[in-house]
Amino acid sequence: MKEIIIDTREQKEETDYFSRVGIKYRREALSCGDYSAEDDDGNRCVIERKEIKDFVSSLFEGRLDSQLARLSAERLPILFLSGKLEEYYEGKPDSKFTSEQFYGALASAVVRYGLRCVVWNQCENSHEDSLGMIASILHKVTENKLDVIPKRATKEYNTCVGFLRILLNCPQQTAVDLLKHFGNIRKIIEADDEELLTFKNVGPKRVAKLRKIIDG
Repeated sequence: MKEIIIDTREQKEETDYFSRVGIKYRREALSCGDYSAEDDDGNRCVIERKEIKDFVSSLFEGRLDSQLARLSAERLPILFLSGKLEEYYEGKPDSKFTSEQFYGALASAVVRYGLRCVVWNQCENSHEDSLGMIASILHKVTENKLDVIPKRATKEYNTCVGFLRILLNCPQQTAVDLLKHFGNIRKIIEADDEELLTFKNVGPKRVAKLRKIIDG
């Protein structure tokens, strides 16, 4: 496995884990992100790990957009979210923040900033499990040159279908029809309401839900 770079702000717990399982690493002050690794040509993959409750707090405090913008400037940026949304409510039981707003912020990370997102339910796994997954991701994306990793069009298309079904809460065929017509999720989001309403199973309520999620 290639050497993993760990940001100097990370805790000793992380370096202890990597040392114990035999993963090569070095500490470095990263301009953004918590972990990174490079391929043989110096192309860098950067992972920003956030607990979901911290992700939501960053959103409310106005820090999230600048953080995601910095991350998006990297060659291969990955946002790794761990935990459950319920953890945020445990600390703020009177919060009006909804799951739709969470998905809206996640959609913004994908659509506006072009980030790859991984959501990991750490509540049902250990912190070390998440570190192992991060190490595995860094290893996989840097074991070969990043610019020659083959595109998996079918898998990417299926991922877009699933993501669009979450955004609209619509049947799978409706998501497929929309993607076939517009080509990608960005164009669907940017389409006029009148055009979206011409599709079967896309009514005013679904369009309004999409706007609410995207616009916050």
